[in-house]
Amino acid sequence: MKRLLYSILFFFSAALLANIGMVPHDYESQGGQSLGLNNGGSASTNGLGAIRANPAMLAADKKYELNASYMWPSSGREVYQLGAVDSKTSSVAMGILYTGHREGYTHWRDVTGEKQEAAFYDSALKRRIALGLAYNFSNFSIGINGSFVDGLNEDKSGTSGVTVGFGAMLEPLKDFRLAASVENIVNGKVKEFAPRIYRVGASYKMFDSLTFNADYIQRQRVPQERPYATYSTQDTLNLMAEEEKTAIVSASFLLKELLLFSAGYGRSFDKTSRNSAAGSISLAKNNFYLGYALRRPYFEKDLFTHTVQASYYISL
Repeated sequence: MKRLLYSILFFFSAALLANIGMVPHDYESQGGQSLGLNNGGSASTNGLGAIRANPAMLAADKKYELNASYMWPSSGREVYQLGAVDSKTSSVAMGILYTGHREGYTHWRDVTGEKQEAAFYDSALKRRIALGLAYNFSNFSIGINGSFVDGLNEDKSGTSGVTVGFGAMLEPLKDFRLAASVENIVNGKVKEFAPRIYRVGASYKMFDSLTFNADYIQRQRVPQERPYATYSTQDTLNLMAEEEKTAIVSASFLLKELLLFSAGYGRSFDKTSRNSAAGSISLAKNNFYLGYALRRPYFEKDLFTHTVQASYYISL
């Protein structure tokens, strides 16, 4: 009888944890070509995605990039991003990224039923402006980033603040890079929509066209990850006190300097065993880049995020 009771309790607890809400899209959208790598590539992404993921990578290659992207998820508000990176005109590389939403945020307390569940998949963020600076010392780069974030707390009160992060990149061998970074290490009163994120990554490039990446990411959880129907269960509260730990493997392949294919898979090592994956195909021609990325951030839920992005590289 005890064994049966324990089995029922275990099954019920697993069902509750499986109902954890999806991570809001803009929290994991670093920008640029990192989307096709499932937000991996912290040791290889050197454009717009480096501003938040690892600012040291801004100085890894010389470029002047303008970028715009638009994301429409199957649940939650649509997200748009605008940004620019300049690592050519000065010894200090710089990048700026703006993230916003097309519509206003609906708090889960203001709706019921299916609308309440959908509200947990959305973000309480209104806007985010991220700035990154980096300097390169031959085969070693360091960087710092900061973000101004504006959003709503769980009690629906508006708040804003500034966060700070750091990054480093080492290239011990040609085409082999190691990287480490922390985003929002100082996040104070805005940690509900600017969680602290640690990243460690490695990247290896072969034949000037094929790149392999391996990343480890550890992130504070955010309120929207709680299940709407079991908001205050002890299992949920215990899980929310833990940080998500995720391993990501990804790769990209450039075909005839024209088509860029990218893909990435991630798995978390906690009770939710969260699985995520993404892929993208892009056209790169004459300093112009146009791409489409599809990401499934949570295998346990039938939800997807579509993204179209365009970049223009200016020759100076």
